[in-house]
Amino acid sequence: MNETNFTRHRAVEFTRNNVIQIKRLLPNDKVGACNVFLLIEEFIAPRNAMATEAKLSNSEVFCYLFEGALLQSNSTGSVNIIEEGGAYHLVSGKGLEYWYMPIADHAVCHGIQICLNVPPSQAKSDPQQDSWREVQLPETHNKGSTTHYIVGDGSPVSAAIPLLLQDTTIRSQAHTFVAVPENMQGLAYCYRGRIEIGGAVMERGEFIVLPHHTELVASGLSESGIMLLAGVPLRAADAKKAGSIKHVSTGFY
Repeated sequence: MNETNFTRHRAVEFTRNNVIQIKRLLPNDKVGACNVFLLIEEFIAPRNAMATEAKLSNSEVFCYLFEGALLQSNSTGSVNIIEEGGAYHLVSGKGLEYWYMPIADHAVCHGIQICLNVPPSQAKSDPQQDSWREVQLPETHNKGSTTHYIVGDGSPVSAAIPLLLQDTTIRSQAHTFVAVPENMQGLAYCYRGRIEIGGAVMERGEFIVLPHHTELVASGLSESGIMLLAGVPLRAADAKKAGSIKHVSTGFY
């Protein structure tokens, strides 16, 4: 599928504890998107934000930071620090509690969290966690744009199900390609600036749903950032039996 008109959707905006800014893409009853994603949220948290606590089962969480640093711990006793341009991957197994908190040395912590819906047949029984620094994630440069490959396309990060996560920064008047593979569906999300893509102009906090085998040109109308999130849709029966996330205290969620 080439250039065509796409409907823009705006992430739902709210705050937690009057300090943490949230932009929630999914779940969203008005958007028919890939059911592989349980949750997609952008967060901007100041240094005094309290920790987030959540409970997971049969799911996986990816966290990627645009700016700042984050302290993460979970019920296995593992503690990790994620810094700007880095990523964290958490596999819940049958059940896991985890916490995130901004590191006070940075004025703000800005990132995105993605929770995957993993069918029980593909879910791992034991919790696992890994983290990667920015220098460990592959990137490409192309005449005014830089793409970081968080999951897929040569990245060392992998998921239990086929997944593609990419972060591209675009200079004003520069261009980049956004491509969804043949068997995947996903989203293109503008988290910074203004972008023209697929006949639509996306402002910060807006996204479009991308069907399989989509190839689009994205143009920066200002200094911009765009996230591509794509995965293979689950069968309806698997989706009903798949993972869950329960937020048990205030924080990023």
